[in-house]
Amino acid sequence: MKIAIIGAGPVGCYAAFRIAELFNIAPTIFEKKNKSQKPCSGLFSKRILDFIPLPNYIIENKINQVEINFPRKKVVVEFNPKLLVVNRKLFDDYLLKIASLKSKIVKANVKSINTKGNVFFGKKRKKFDIIIACDGALSIVRKSLSLPDPEFLLGLQFFVKRKIKSSKAITWATENGFFWQIPRKDKIEYGIMESPQKAKQKLFEFSKKLKLKPKNIQGALIPIGPVISPYENIFLCGDAAGLCKPWSGGGIIWSFTAIEIMLKYFPDIYKASEKIRKIFGRKIKIYKNLSKFVRKINFILPPKIKIDTDWLFQEIHAKI
Repeated sequence: MKIAIIGAGPVGCYAAFRIAELFNIAPTIFEKKNKSQKPCSGLFSKRILDFIPLPNYIIENKINQVEINFPRKKVVVEFNPKLLVVNRKLFDDYLLKIASLKSKIVKANVKSINTKGNVFFGKKRKKFDIIIACDGALSIVRKSLSLPDPEFLLGLQFFVKRKIKSSKAITWATENGFFWQIPRKDKIEYGIMESPQKAKQKLFEFSKKLKLKPKNIQGALIPIGPVISPYENIFLCGDAAGLCKPWSGGGIIWSFTAIEIMLKYFPDIYKASEKIRKIFGRKIKIYKNLSKFVRKINFILPPKIKIDTDWLFQEIHAKI
């Protein structure tokens, strides 16, 4: 069986080495030429270790609570298990290294695919039995299939070279997202998740209040879906499928979970896609509305809350 994985980010690499591990199949991973590092906070639930062990050099800090500043109230959320502050570049490189051990890496920009399983790259065409699309928020595969785009938020981030010892992240709620401060190993990360129309303005407003001077600002789209492939040989995952949490913008745990669902039904890709539609579709809609509701009634929230770091994770796994 020939399997193509479009995209050599963490989700594509995770899919590759898990397929090789479970089915002794060596997938072909299409990695963009001159691939740039996607700006990402790298704040993961400790449950990432349930999927893949990480060497200590990748982990820069551990967060056990987040202070959320609403306009009329401050709420401290204590997490269990803790959040890991991961160096995203080292994380991405580590997964690519593991995936490349049992996969074929093709450095080429994929131009399009079709429902017959053909992948078009450069002046070449190659046919595969299954295509797994992990090619980001502006997915070429999704576009090739004329599937709708997910809703987009915009994430912007910058860093300040300053070392502080802290296990607390701080956020300030905005209309559609939040501004954040995360202590890392030898620097502090600042950023915002907001609508593409307001993100930059809000970033500078909060930076001014905190007396910060943003430099080297990086940005990435945050897709909120899900967008599911209706084809029996094409599977969308990660940002290509819009598998990002509406309340935080994070997507690694959800995407790795979606890969595990796909592997459970493999090679029945259509059944796996429908399972993901059923599990994630309703949940994303509910929690998108819940996030908006919490912003409106935050004044009645208790000053301190203890919650599961990734409370939807257990709910999803109970249904796999």
